[in-house]
Amino acid sequence: MKLEIVTPAGTAYAADVEMVTLPAVDGDIGEGDTDEVLAVGEGLVAITADHVAIVTDMAIAAKDIDEAKVEEARQRALARLQDKISDEEVRRRP
Repeated sequence: MKLEIVTPAGTAYAADVEMVTLPAVDGDIGEGDTDEVLAVGEGLVAITADHVAIVTDMAIAAKDIDEAKVEEARQRALARLQDKISDEEVRRRP
């Protein structure tokens, strides 16, 4: 089966795969051995017998996620929530 993940920046992933696992309201759809993991944002999925197409706002391979940058973004978000300050003020903080 062909898996294709498309973001506004273009095709983030395209390959032949044996299984695709997706989160759903009642749990995961699909199962099997996981060889490659991608973090995917909100979007739409179309599934046919031989093709899974995902259109999303972002997709990144788990191995490419920079945990330090994630933590920095989390801290900025917490600061905005706690202090109710503007984005510009958050960027100026150490």
